Amino acid sequence: MRLQKTQKKLIESDVPSMSTKKSAASAVFVVFFSLLATQIGYAKTLLNPIALPPFRDFRKIEITPLLNINNASNVSSFVYNHVVAQANNGKREVLDATKIPMAFVAYWCPHCERTLAMWKLHHAHFPDLVFVGYPQGTTFSQAKQRAWAEIRYFHLPVTANQVNFVIGNQQDQYVPKGFPNYVYAVGHQDKSLLGEHTWKIWHSVLPN
Repeated sequence: MRLQKTQKKLIESDVPSMSTKKSAASAVFVVFFSLLATQIGYAKTLLNPIALPPFRDFRKIEITPLLNINNASNVSSFVYNHVVAQANNGKREVLDATKIPMAFVAYWCPHCERTLAMWKLHHAHFPDLVFVGYPQGTTFSQAKQRAWAEIRYFHLPVTANQVNFVIGNQQDQYVPKGFPNYVYAVGHQDKSLLGEHTWKIWHSVLPN
């Protein structure tokens, strides 16, 4: 008898009740609409630009000692003589460090901000600026707006022809070790001066 009662309980427990069926149905609807909402959200992400933070003055954070030595390293001419970028008007262009030196900067980088502000303070002749460091999904319009917000904030003496952008996966190859990355040529050899330096060092390598 005990065995028969136990078997009966096990059989009854395997048969879902009406309330269990309703709960299961509700769960199916919840999962369905959750998946639907996820797909709609994904579609919106594809159709709309990402929420990119605005430009801010970050010069008071991540302060590091200024290097008073030219520790520029040799870099690949194949990479920096064929920098595929977008000009300020959005058109594709190929930059060549042997012809025009260039500084790779990110609009959110405090080291870049302090460097650019120093150049402005000392009335430096600016190299071409190549704005990088944008997350995947950034539109050209967003990239341009953030860059020019920084240029106007610091009153940088650059023209539209000196402002360029690299957006997407290829930007990492131009800043493999960080920002700012100033690339210039000595003879036929491209050099990379990375990070913050004293004005004495910058003055010796910036365009005359």
